[in-house]
Amino acid sequence: MNGPPGVECRILRLLDTGTPLVDTGNETRAMPILGIVVPTPPPDGYARILIDRLGKAGRHLRCEPIGDAAMGSARFYYLGWRDKSGDVWMDLAVTLLEEGLVRVGPEPFPEREEYQRHERRAREQELGIWA
Repeated sequence: MNGPPGVECRILRLLDTGTPLVDTGNETRAMPILGIVVPTPPPDGYARILIDRLGKAGRHLRCEPIGDAAMGSARFYYLGWRDKSGDVWMDLAVTLLEEGLVRVGPEPFPEREEYQRHERRAREQELGIWA
């Protein structure tokens, strides 16, 4: 199966901070999602997406670690659907922003402007934490 960069991974559970504890097959570690800030405590919808939709449902998930294992975060992509042209992978951070479940993080990263557009739409529609 072709897909985005990174390795196949599985979300085992969420830490109290909302950080996913991830199994990559070679290691198990906490991997914050790059570019977002999770409210404390995390909203219910956040856990539903990460644990129920992605974890328990066995959806294909890829993690692209950024930085070292101790301090780094990761981009997460899940298989959205398959069509005639191939697999369609979705950026998990974008999904969480569109649902209004997280905020864009303060650190610089290449997708920042795109993420801010998704957060702005969720705010305008008063979704999730913006209700």
